[in-house]
Amino acid sequence: MEPIKRTFSNFLHGRTALVTGGTSGIGAAIGRGLAAAGARVTVTGVSEPEVESAKMHDEFGDQRAVLLDVRDA
Repeated sequence: MEPIKRTFSNFLHGRTALVTGGTSGIGAAIGRGLAAAGARVTVTGVSEPEVESAKMHDEFGDQRAVLLDVRDA
C-alpha cells in the first residue's frame, strides 16, 4: 500500500476544529483556512443573526455553526 501524501488541502482531513468567534472577522478566516486544509469545522458566535448567516453561506464546507457564548465560561 502506498503512503498517503500530505498536502495542504488534506492536511487536516478527518479532523474536527472548533473555532470560537468564528462567524466573522479573524475567526471566520481561521475557519475557512481550517476547512481548506480538510477539517470539519464548527464555528460559534454570540449573535443569532451571524450564526444563521454562517449556516446559510456554508463557506466552511463540512461545517456547523452554533450559538454559544464562552465569554463567561
